[in-house]
Amino acid sequence: MRVKTTLAVVCAFVALRAQADALADIKAAVNRLGAKQPIHATYATQESAKASGRWANMNTNRSTSVEVAHDAEGVKVIIPQALLDKAGDEERAHSGSMKNVSSNAIARISPMHVANALDARATIIGLLNIATVTKDQRVAWQGRNVRMLILKLTQRLTKDEGAEIGSVSVDEDRMNLYLGDDNVPLFAERVSRTTAGFMMFKGTESRKRSWTFGRYADRLILVRYEQATKRDGLGQNFEGMEIETIAVH
Repeated sequence: MRVKTTLAVVCAFVALRAQADALADIKAAVNRLGAKQPIHATYATQESAKASGRWANMNTNRSTSVEVAHDAEGVKVIIPQALLDKAGDEERAHSGSMKNVSSNAIARISPMHVANALDARATIIGLLNIATVTKDQRVAWQGRNVRMLILKLTQRLTKDEGAEIGSVSVDEDRMNLYLGDDNVPLFAERVSRTTAGFMMFKGTESRKRSWTFGRYADRLILVRYEQATKRDGLGQNFEGMEIETIAVH
């Protein structure tokens, strides 16, 4: 019995070591991409949101496209003058209104999102830092035989994120990560579901996110990011979709 127990402990240790080594190998492969080569690209966003229920009803769609660059000086976002002119016309017609589609679209452009798209190392390493490998296998993906890791993610909420207001339970948080033979990520898909409660009120949120990675010179870039969100609770329903793309010139 003691021998069996010892063997089980050894096997568990070896498995955990292999999982840790897998994540360490990916981080090392990603960090070798120094992102020193300048890059110039078109960054485009699309957003849609629909809410219905007791408190509010809305249905919005907006999209925009800007020129972006990253070099030794930092990240640059160049908003086309035609888009600025359109935003100015909207502001003159109805100041501060939801009708100001161009102004609102410009305001939603996040320089940090742009930076992470042009150098995706922080994005993928941040995900790996909260990940545990549950399965490591070879699968077919886009006509290729690639390595896929199934990861369990554990992302703890801080006080600022409302963890101590009522109760929040994570019902599911997992990610499939597809890797090239060099351990550099090709694609990732994350599915999460949470339930939040406060007194007699209860709500649920489900999110599906995907990252399509690409290589440009010495960079890992985020070619496409998608996020679909659904929320239900307090007599209100919400569905949203966000898409970000990078097209390198």
